[in-house]
Amino acid sequence: MPQAKAALLRQHWHAAQAEVASLAAQLHEHLQQQEDEAAGSAAAALQHQLAEAQQQLHEAHAHIDSQGEQLTEAQQQLLEAQASIDSQGAQLTQAQDKASALQQQLDDANARMLDAQQQLDDANARAAD
Repeated sequence: MPQAKAALLRQHWHAAQAEVASLAAQLHEHLQQQEDEAAGSAAAALQHQLAEAQQQLHEAHAHIDSQGEQLTEAQQQLLEAQASIDSQGAQLTQAQDKASALQQQLDDANARMLDAQQQLDDANARAAD
Protein backbone atom coordinates (compact mmCIF):
# COMPACT_ATOMS: atom_id res chain seq x y z
CA MET A 1 0.00 0.00 0.00
CA PRO A 2 2.73 2.48 0.73
CA GLN A 3 4.05 1.90 -2.76
CA ALA A 4 0.65 2.66 -4.23
CA LYS A 5 0.44 5.77 -2.09
CA ALA A 6 3.93 6.81 -3.19
CA ALA A 7 3.01 6.18 -6.83
CA LEU A 8 -0.11 8.26 -6.39
CA LEU A 9 1.89 11.03 -4.72
CA ARG A 10 4.42 10.90 -7.58
CA GLN A 11 1.57 11.11 -10.03
CA HIS A 12 0.16 14.16 -8.21
CA TRP A 13 3.68 15.58 -8.01
CA HIS A 14 4.19 15.19 -11.78
CA ALA A 15 0.72 16.62 -12.48
CA ALA A 16 1.43 19.58 -10.21
CA GLN A 17 4.84 20.01 -11.82
CA ALA A 18 3.21 19.95 -15.30
CA GLU A 19 0.61 22.48 -14.13
CA VAL A 20 3.36 24.76 -12.73
CA ALA A 21 5.26 24.46 -16.02
CA SER A 22 2.08 25.26 -17.97
CA LEU A 23 1.33 28.26 -15.72
CA ALA A 24 4.93 29.45 -16.05
CA ALA A 25 4.67 29.20 -19.85
CA GLN A 26 1.38 31.12 -19.78
CA LEU A 27 2.91 33.76 -17.50
CA HIS A 28 5.94 34.05 -19.78
CA GLU A 29 3.66 34.39 -22.83
CA HIS A 30 1.53 36.98 -21.03
CA LEU A 31 4.60 38.97 -19.97
CA GLN A 32 6.02 38.76 -23.50
CA GLN A 33 2.71 40.01 -24.90
CA GLN A 34 2.66 42.92 -22.43
CA GLU A 35 6.27 43.71 -23.26
CA ASP A 36 5.48 43.61 -26.99
CA GLU A 37 2.45 45.86 -26.45
CA ALA A 38 4.51 48.27 -24.34
CA ALA A 39 7.27 48.29 -26.96
CA GLY A 40 4.65 48.85 -29.67
CA SER A 41 3.14 51.70 -27.68
CA ALA A 42 6.58 53.17 -27.05
CA ALA A 43 7.46 52.82 -30.73
CA ALA A 44 4.20 54.48 -31.72
CA ALA A 45 4.85 57.33 -29.27
CA LEU A 46 8.38 57.73 -30.60
CA GLN A 47 7.10 57.72 -34.18
CA HIS A 48 4.57 60.41 -33.24
CA GLN A 49 7.29 62.49 -31.57
CA LEU A 50 9.51 62.03 -34.62
CA ALA A 51 6.72 63.17 -36.94
CA GLU A 52 6.16 66.26 -34.77
CA ALA A 53 9.88 67.03 -34.71
CA GLN A 54 10.07 66.65 -38.49
CA GLN A 55 7.09 69.01 -38.88
CA GLN A 56 8.72 71.56 -36.59
CA LEU A 57 11.96 71.23 -38.53
CA HIS A 58 10.09 71.74 -41.81
CA GLU A 59 8.34 74.83 -40.40
CA ALA A 60 11.64 76.23 -39.10
CA HIS A 61 13.24 75.64 -42.49
CA ALA A 62 10.35 77.39 -44.24
CA HIS A 63 10.66 80.30 -41.77
CA ILE A 64 14.40 80.56 -42.43
CA ASP A 65 13.76 80.50 -46.19
CA SER A 66 11.17 83.25 -45.80
CA GLN A 67 13.55 85.38 -43.75
CA GLY A 68 16.28 84.79 -46.33
CA GLU A 69 13.97 86.01 -49.08
CA GLN A 70 13.03 89.06 -47.01
CA LEU A 71 16.71 89.78 -46.35
CA THR A 72 17.52 89.47 -50.05
CA GLU A 73 14.65 91.83 -50.90
CA ALA A 74 15.78 94.33 -48.25
CA GLN A 75 19.35 94.17 -49.58
CA GLN A 76 18.07 94.84 -53.12
CA GLN A 77 16.07 97.82 -51.88
CA LEU A 78 19.14 99.09 -50.04
CA LEU A 79 21.24 98.79 -53.20
CA GLU A 80 18.59 100.66 -55.18
CA ALA A 81 18.42 103.38 -52.52
CA GLN A 82 22.24 103.67 -52.53
CA ALA A 83 22.24 103.97 -56.33
CA SER A 84 19.57 106.69 -56.09
CA ILE A 85 21.60 108.55 -53.45
CA ASP A 86 24.73 108.29 -55.61
CA SER A 87 22.81 109.61 -58.61
CA GLN A 88 21.34 112.49 -56.61
CA GLY A 89 24.82 113.27 -55.24
CA ALA A 90 26.18 113.46 -58.79
CA GLN A 91 23.29 115.72 -59.81
CA LEU A 92 23.92 117.93 -56.78
CA THR A 93 27.61 118.18 -57.65
CA GLN A 94 26.71 119.17 -61.23
CA ALA A 95 24.22 121.75 -59.92
CA GLN A 96 26.86 123.17 -57.54
CA ASP A 97 29.41 123.35 -60.37
CA LYS A 98 26.87 125.14 -62.57
CA ALA A 99 25.97 127.53 -59.72
CA SER A 100 29.68 128.27 -59.20
CA ALA A 101 30.12 128.96 -62.93
CA LEU A 102 27.05 131.24 -62.93
CA GLN A 103 28.36 133.06 -59.83
CA GLN A 104 31.70 133.59 -61.59
CA GLN A 105 29.89 134.93 -64.66
CA LEU A 106 27.84 137.22 -62.40
CA ASP A 107 31.00 138.46 -60.65
CA ASP A 108 32.67 139.08 -64.04
CA ALA A 109 29.60 140.92 -65.30
CA ASN A 110 29.52 143.04 -62.10
CA ALA A 111 33.22 143.85 -62.52
CA ARG A 112 32.60 144.91 -66.15
CA MET A 113 29.60 146.97 -65.08
CA LEU A 114 31.67 148.70 -62.36
CA ASP A 115 34.44 149.31 -64.91
CA ALA A 116 31.91 150.74 -67.37
CA GLN A 117 30.40 152.89 -64.61
CA GLN A 118 33.89 154.18 -63.73
CA GLN A 119 34.57 154.96 -67.41
CA LEU A 120 31.23 156.73 -67.60
CA ASP A 121 31.95 158.71 -64.45
CA ASP A 122 35.39 159.62 -65.85
CA ALA A 123 33.87 160.69 -69.17
CA ASN A 124 31.25 162.77 -67.39
CA ALA A 125 33.93 164.42 -65.26
CA ARG A 126 35.98 165.29 -68.38
CA ALA A 127 32.90 166.56 -70.09
CA ALA A 128 32.09 168.77 -67.14
CA ASP A 129 35.58 170.28 -67.20
